[in-house]
Amino acid sequence: MRDAKWVTFDTLGGMPLAPAGVIQGERVDAPVPVRSGYTFLGWYDEQDEPVPMPCVVWQDMRLTARWEANTDTPYCVVHLLENAEDSAYSSNEEIAPTQRMTGTTGRLTRARAYDLSAQGFTVQQVEQSPIAGDGSTIVTIRYSRNVYQVRFYSAKSASAPLLDWLTITAKHGANIEMRWPSIRYPDVFPTAWNVSPSGNVYQTCLSTMPVGGKSFWQISQSGRYAFAINYYLETLPGE
Repeated sequence: MRDAKWVTFDTLGGMPLAPAGVIQGERVDAPVPVRSGYTFLGWYDEQDEPVPMPCVVWQDMRLTARWEANTDTPYCVVHLLENAEDSAYSSNEEIAPTQRMTGTTGRLTRARAYDLSAQGFTVQQVEQSPIAGDGSTIVTIRYSRNVYQVRFYSAKSASAPLLDWLTITAKHGANIEMRWPSIRYPDVFPTAWNVSPSGNVYQTCLSTMPVGGKSFWQISQSGRYAFAINYYLETLPGE
């Protein structure tokens, strides 16, 4: 009576296979294992020799799968932009659409950031990830929203002093409407401001911080607007 022999399978990361009991001298046809992101190349014995299937079993065998990584495994690159009004991040498919890429399973992704400097964003450090064979890899690239300033000058002149206490500093896209000088100080500053130190183009408000910031020059209207300066004198004891 012939003995039963056992054939065990090491799928090396593939779906596990149950051992097969085979009567000595009979054939076994080992199944083809499955491993996401890899192509099966065949079974190898403990001497690292290929074992064609079906094969005759004379003794207990341990078979090991050999794989080749696929070169077209999909992954995604998601781009997130810092919000204007808070520190959270959101996607914007119009400015920075999600990229669907492919690469070799097990190797690092090759994600690349968009150049969004013209849109007022600065990319943070890009960290690559190993490509999972099942296509689940997502690389997230974040972009900081740049901060700019709106400046106001005291007269319609290239040499006019800066009214630095009126300067508005904010991330681009942030709402700054209520910080316009005539809204903050309606009795001091006019509604309209020159958009250049020369010329006659005026702007009456600015709702959001523009990319790159902006400068404005006060319209010269003598006698209409004045600064009120109050002086407070401390009375010393005995006076």
